[in-house]
Amino acid sequence: MLYAPFPNASFYYAECTSTIDRIQPYLAQGRLAEGTVWIADYQTNGRGQRQNNWESEVGKNLLFTLLLYPTVLAAAAVFALNMITSLAVYEAAAYWLNPINVAIKWPNDIYYKNKKLGGILIATQIGKTHVKSAVISVGFNVNQLTFKTPFATSLALHHAAPLDRSLLLNQMLHALGMYYGQLQANKIESLWTCYLDKLYCKNEWHGFQTVNGYKHGKIVTVNSIGQLVIETYHGQQELYNPKEIAMVS
Repeated sequence: MLYAPFPNASFYYAECTSTIDRIQPYLAQGRLAEGTVWIADYQTNGRGQRQNNWESEVGKNLLFTLLLYPTVLAAAAVFALNMITSLAVYEAAAYWLNPINVAIKWPNDIYYKNKKLGGILIATQIGKTHVKSAVISVGFNVNQLTFKTPFATSLALHHAAPLDRSLLLNQMLHALGMYYGQLQANKIESLWTCYLDKLYCKNEWHGFQTVNGYKHGKIVTVNSIGQLVIETYHGQQELYNPKEIAMVS
């Protein structure tokens, strides 16, 4: 069983469909304490970006969902939640691996040497002007050694010994708490600078498949609402939302 260091409640499951599914009945019942964490050793229907399933062996990886109430955050700035979560997971990964090879792939995947270490899903409830609640789910490959996809990796594949998942969870939640405090203190600009500094393949020329066809360009930044800004060979800048673009070469 994993231990969550947050001061509020934690729920542990040896197996469940997904930690996202487990949070729903509690949300329907009313307000839960901020910082409540749902943790699983195995998910039978773990979810990734683009409606993909998250591949994870039993008891090998870190799978958790965290509930926050970031009511100070304006609805237009909701992407800041992606930033702080990505930075927290990045920080934990960079502690165990060579930081120069760890990066945040927009919008919120964690990569090591061009392979995926972890992914993040965030669902928010938005009020008229501000965010009311956020359900943040993290899947992170820790001790798994084989994957069906050639594009996945884990800490154990680059580390001498198996890692303690509880320790890694502590690191992520501690870092997330720190970045969340900065967010609440309205230090978004410094968070933005930190996020952009760790962006995967920034200012490198690559091929992209977009909703408008194939493009060759480079990532120059992410704008204030979380859109990826690509510059083409002709010097034009194009904006893309998640699911509208994918790097293919």
